[in-house]
Formats: sequence, C-alpha cells, structure tokens
Amino acid sequence: MGKERRRGEREVVDSEGALSLDQSKMQSERRAATDRLLARLKALDRKAVQTPRAYAQRYVREQESLILGLLNAGVGTGEILTELALAFPSIPGADFRHAIAQLRDRRRKQIGATAAAAAVHSVSMCVSEAPSRALSATTDSVPLAPDRWPDESEQDHRLRKELEGAPDQSGSFIGEQ
Repeated sequence: MGKERRRGEREVVDSEGALSLDQSKMQSERRAATDRLLARLKALDRKAVQTPRAYAQRYVREQESLILGLLNAGVGTGEILTELALAFPSIPGADFRHAIAQLRDRRRKQIGATAAAAAVHSVSMCVSEAPSRALSATTDSVPLAPDRWPDESEQDHRLRKELEGAPDQSGSFIGEQ
C-alpha cells in the first residue's frame, strides 16, 4: 500500500534522513487500530456459537501466562480449577480440566524443544569437564518415575498427575487411548 498524506501535511525528517514520528498522532492511531480490532473480535464472538468447552479453552489460552505463573509459584491445579469453578459456575469443571490439560500439553511441547537444546548444551559441557565430574553427574541423578515420559519435566509430570487424578477416577482425555 502506498503512503497517503493529506494535502498540506509535511513529513518531518531528522538530520540522518529518517522520518520522525509524531507521538500524539501515533497514540491516536494506535487507539483507533485497537478499537477496530476489538470491534472485529466482538463481531466474531457474536457470530460464533460457543460451547462451554470452547469458552473454557479460549479463556485458559487468554490467561495462560497468569495460570502458568500460579503453577510456577506452587499453586496446585486443583486450586486453580476450584477458582475457575467459582468464577464460572455455568461451565462444567471437566471443560476447564480439559482446557488446562491442553495448556499442559502446549507447555510440554515448548519445554521439550527448550529442553532438547539445553540437553545438547549440557552434553557439550560434560564432555569438556573432567571425566570424574561427568561420571558423578550421571550416577547421582534421580531416577525417573515409572510413569514419567522421557521428555517430561518434573513439573509437567506433577501437573499431569494432578490433572489425571486418582487411578480409579481416571478417564481418557481427547487423543488418549
């Protein structure tokens, strides 16, 4: 798209030849853009027929950083689900449980990619260290829990166990057999 200017409006060019920005004009344009995007989102919301599960998934995605912050601070999944159930009594708890399970899966994939890069880095560090130090680092490691996946961090394992609940109450999530 070409740059449009009103008649009589001049660009301000600094000494290096770059355009300088009019801050007040940029703020008003920013507000207008935000208003337009919000209006479009509201229009889509009105058109979309949402189920309680879809709403729960969307809400958890929107609040992902807040929920992850609570989990990192040591708040349990059960406590978060209780808070969500109190705030949204019209949405079944199973729908929020499913949404948080999806959050866990997304987070595990992100951590898996990061952990793989960290593992490559740690292997290169172990090779450069003295052999006795490398041997003690491998023998002192804590064994994995029997049901812990190889690419699953300790925090993800705890979260998965909290979401799955007791073995006698376990049901399969979507995509599990």
